[in-house]
Amino acid sequence: MSKTAHIFCNGDLTRYKDLKTHIGNYDFVICANGGSKIAYQQHIVPNLVIGDLDSLTKELRSFLLKHRVPFRKHPPEKDETDTELAIMYALKYHFCPIILYGLLGSRLDHLTANLFLVAALTKKGVKIEIVENRQTITFIKNQMTLTGKIGDLLSLVPFSEDCKDVTTCGLQFSLKKETLPVGTTRGISNVFTQNMVTVTLKTGILMIIHTSQS
Repeated sequence: MSKTAHIFCNGDLTRYKDLKTHIGNYDFVICANGGSKIAYQQHIVPNLVIGDLDSLTKELRSFLLKHRVPFRKHPPEKDETDTELAIMYALKYHFCPIILYGLLGSRLDHLTANLFLVAALTKKGVKIEIVENRQTITFIKNQMTLTGKIGDLLSLVPFSEDCKDVTTCGLQFSLKKETLPVGTTRGISNVFTQNMVTVTLKTGILMIIHTSQS
């Protein structure tokens, strides 16, 4: 059975108070450089820290060294972001699924590149999702079932090309074998009318953003 890889990125996750309860005893926690602050704030001891380590404060280093967390250091002059290095490590050791926390951050360049990275991995069949404070972001190429609460928001964003034969069930504004052209906003801010929602499509990569209202 595959283990889940939880990757902490250098974003804000301060409103997520119970992260520790989502991590199983046999899961693997990777901090992508400054993502170590999430581990520190959430009182989670990671299994590995990876990246150029330029974002580690004295306090974070002390925390990690105290718990004998291994480091995998890369030079600052590299071709990948620290997040991509963490994902590559997870893929190398066959972790599945991969969950990214705090990916959005404050750097638009990193965010854009990392979203395209996740979309490309989805196209290759990698199961990966992004968790923020009240949002979960997933890319799909065929179908997905989501669990939430009535009133939650769900946005469907065609990411790399026109998404065709899109069908939804359990949303206020239903779609039935319709096309969502890339570069349009029709799929934004739909609403859960049931606790379970399904989304299917035939072609394209669809970014699904689930925003909890609770």
